[in-house]
This record gives sequence, structure tokens and C-alpha cells, in this order.
Amino acid sequence: MAQSLNPNLTTHASKPTPLAQKRAQSVPSTAHVEEYRDAVCLDLNESVTVVAADDFRRQLLPELRPEIDIDAVLRRLNDDGTIQSGRWALFPSDPNDMMTPPPKPTPVHEDNVFKKFAELAKAVENACLHVSTITDTKRLCEFKCNPSRVPMCLSRHNTSRPDSYAILSSAKAVNDPTEKAQWAEVAVPGEFKKSDSPDARWDNRRKILWSMYHILRDDVRRRFVFGYTIENRMMRWWYCSRTEVFVSTPFDFIQDHRSVVEFLLCVAFAEEHQLGWDPTIKRLPPTPIHPLPRYEIIVRDTLRDEVVERTYRTKDLIWNYGADAFRGRGTRVWSVVEVDADGNEGTDLYILKDSWADVDREREGRINQLIHSRVIEQGEELAPEVYDRFFMQVHAFGDVYIGSRVDRTDSFKVDRSGEELPSRGTLTVLVRTDDEGNPQDVKLPRRGVPVVTRSIRPREPVLHYSHKVHHRTVFKDAGKDLLEVDTLVDVYCRIEEVLLGLDILHSANWVHRDISYGNILVVKGKAKITDLEYAKETSDLGAHHGVRTGTPYFMSEEVRASRY
Repeated sequence: MAQSLNPNLTTHASKPTPLAQKRAQSVPSTAHVEEYRDAVCLDLNESVTVVAADDFRRQLLPELRPEIDIDAVLRRLNDDGTIQSGRWALFPSDPNDMMTPPPKPTPVHEDNVFKKFAELAKAVENACLHVSTITDTKRLCEFKCNPSRVPMCLSRHNTSRPDSYAILSSAKAVNDPTEKAQWAEVAVPGEFKKSDSPDARWDNRRKILWSMYHILRDDVRRRFVFGYTIENRMMRWWYCSRTEVFVSTPFDFIQDHRSVVEFLLCVAFAEEHQLGWDPTIKRLPPTPIHPLPRYEIIVRDTLRDEVVERTYRTKDLIWNYGADAFRGRGTRVWSVVEVDADGNEGTDLYILKDSWADVDREREGRINQLIHSRVIEQGEELAPEVYDRFFMQVHAFGDVYIGSRVDRTDSFKVDRSGEELPSRGTLTVLVRTDDEGNPQDVKLPRRGVPVVTRSIRPREPVLHYSHKVHHRTVFKDAGKDLLEVDTLVDVYCRIEEVLLGLDILHSANWVHRDISYGNILVVKGKAKITDLEYAKETSDLGAHHGVRTGTPYFMSEEVRASRY
């Protein structure tokens, strides 16, 4: 048995729970995009789980509309010449072999090769409209190839240019080439390479993961994101949520017409929620008074006996650091006001927290209720006032519903009830490999600095995150972050108040388990403890989760080292 850090402590007998390193959250805002891509891949431990393309299609991709008959579409594509001699007519030769016409044939530039992909998507969509009862008004997205334009961001800086994307048909950039696309309008990003060399595959993987990650962190409405990559003639589908990142096994996009057609049509004619948008959040158009993004957010309130839907309008963003992690809670916090059915704003200011909680944990609003009841049971004089003095008062809370189904990471399409998709192994997403899959040294060019060589580090295991449920909590207390306190003296005074609150919590036989400066809110000059979603009763010996609870820089050493 390993020696304990303290002779009075015993080493935990079970296997240590891994600690997730969230490097993407700590990359400086001035860093080059390549450093962000590195951090994202390292947060995934350089690996993504591979699933069979058939499993990906069946359990992740949106369902095709019932009006669409793939066989009829394929027959039409053969009849109208889109398919010739068993391959796409727009790709008479493989992308890697495409040359300009004689007398001086030269390799066709990659951008020009894959512009034909958007033409192919349009041909497939038109064939579908010709042979089915579906109408053009049902088209949600259109595929575009525009690798020279940088889409605009809502709140995060990003200079990357995806090679291709499916973009909302309502976007101004669809019909006006002078308009720039917005990342919030990008439904499915894509990356292309003429070559299928190890370098090409490695570059595509890094870029597609970065694009999907950026969409999740930049767009409040996104719950999950799809992506696609093509190297020469081999295509893969990608998927990420707050719990999982998957990539499909490759298939031949030149000749596997059914897979390509089904993908293009299930994206083009999907419903917004099937591509990851949240229908319970509405983005409000900017105004001269409110140029920054604002939202109206529905909370399905279960605090009281009757379930009530309440709508809140955001005022100021308080916290979105949690959304910078690829996987995890994805927490965002705003100050909000409640609005009535006519859109009129109330006068009371609240705090709304949107996050993804582990499915097997109590929700934060319920935990607040349990701790409040326990404090009162202690029989102390003025117990309710004591609790309200140090802890946030809950105004409303409830899980997010998409239609009639709770919004969980394991039931976006098919209710998997926590079951994992059958794995076909893992795909390396940072280090380059040769054709046999053996790792090579990585040469990473950096703008303005010499090329460096990074040695392959020991492979870490793929982290398995617990499945999560989308949840919202509204608090009565509106305040500011501890970092906004003006003087160091005031900071220490607020920390002293936090210690008193923790003492009350421990007296009620509960522990917080994630106390840090980010979980302290200053309300009317007094500190209140927030983020009780990971709090536990001291008698709770429930099962461990796949990733350790806590904030690394504020975690006790014995917990960090799993020796307690």
C-alpha cells in the first residue's frame, strides 16, 4: 500500500478517479490558433473514440424525414447524370489526381477541387425535391465551401477558416457573397484535403475538433455539434457533446453514394434541435442599446408542486468560463429578469445558471432544499436567516426538455440510457502517424517562431465522462464575482464569511467538494456560497464518477493525489 501523505490518513482502496486537465481553458487570449488546437487535442488525451459508420448513422445522425426515399433519390441521381460510371460525375478522378486541362496540366488547387462538394450537395438536394413531396421551405441548411473567409464570432476570438460547412439557409451569407457567415449560423463544419497522407489526416482532425469545440463554447444555444472530414476519397463523420466525442469509421465518399446522400439530406432537411440547437433559448437581435448577444431562456420550474414554464431575458453575462472546456458542465451564468407572455420585463433581478449535471446526481436546486432543511433541523435560533445569509436562495429550477424528452447527452436521438456506443478503438488526434499507425515526431509550425519538434509523450487513457442532463437554476440573489471586489481587505473579509458558511454546511453534515473563488458571489457586499451541485452528505458513499470532482488549483493535496 502506498504511503499516505499524512500518517493519520489511509490510502483510498479503490482505483483513483482520473483528474481532467482542461488546458483549453487556460490558453492566453493572445495565443495563435494552433496553440488552441493543441490544447483541445490534449484535453482529449490525444484520442477520439471510433464507432462504426452504421452505428454513427443509426444512433447519432438526425433521422431522415419520412418523405425522403433514398433509393428514389439515388435513381434520380443516376438518371440526371450526377452519378456516372459508379462515381460522382463532379469527381471524374480522385481529388488527389485532379489536373488542369492540357496542354500544360498541373494539379488542381485543393480549394477548387472541393468547391465541387457544394455543387454535389445542391444536386442531391434538388434530386430529393424532384422525387419526394418535401418542399424547399423545409430546407434548414445549405452546404458551402468558402475556405478563404473567417466566420464572425459572438463572444470568442477565432481566426480559423473551415474549408466547408452546412450553414442555416436563413443566414445572409447564403445569398449575399459580401456578407460574412457567423459561427452561430454554422450547423456542421467540414475540412478537406486532397491527400490522404498522415500529415493531411492529422491536420484535418485537429481543425475539425477545433471548429466543433469553438461552436460549443461560442454559441449559447448549441448542445452538440456534428462535423465531417475528407482526405482524398475517404470521409468520416464527427460528433461532440458535453460528454462524448466520436468519429466514424471511414468510407469512400466517391463511390459510397448512399452514405453521402443520406448524410447530406439528413443535415439539409433536419430540424434545428436535431443538429444541436436548443429551442428553449432564443437569441435576440442586437440593438444600438444592446449590441452584445442577449437571450430569452425558458426554465421549466419544478421548485413547487406545479410545473411552470418561466421565461427570463439575459442582462449581463457573469460567467462562461465553464463553457471553455470541451467536455464537462459547460456552465454559463447571467443576470436576468423574468418576462411575461407579452414580453414585458419584471423589475426583480435574478441569477440564471445553465449547466450540464451528472445524470445520477441530485440537481442543485434540490440540494439547496435538502441543506436548508438540515440547517433548520439543527434547531438553531434564526436558522432560516442564517442559511439565507451564506447561501443562494433558489427562485426556480428544472431540467431542460426538448419536446417531451429530458435533454440528456445519452438521448439526443436514441435513448441509450447511459450505454456507450460500441467502440472500434481510438483515433489519434494530435501526434502524426505513419501508414501503419506508428507515431512520429510532430513538427508544429508557429507564426513568427522557429519550427519545433515535439516528442511523443506517454499515451494517457481516454477519459470517460458521466452522461449529463441539461439543467437550469434561477437564484434570487444578484451579485458580482469575487474577482470584482475592489480591495484586498474586502476580499479577505468575504473569504472569512465563506469560512463561516462552510462551517454551517459542515455542521449540517454536508461538504461542498468544489469551493473556489469562482463559486463565491458577492451580494450587497456580503459573500454567498454558490455551486452546490457537487455537494454531498458526509454519509454518502456513492459510486465514483469517471472524472474527479473539483477545481485543480483549489483541490486539497490528498484529493488531488487520490491518497486519503
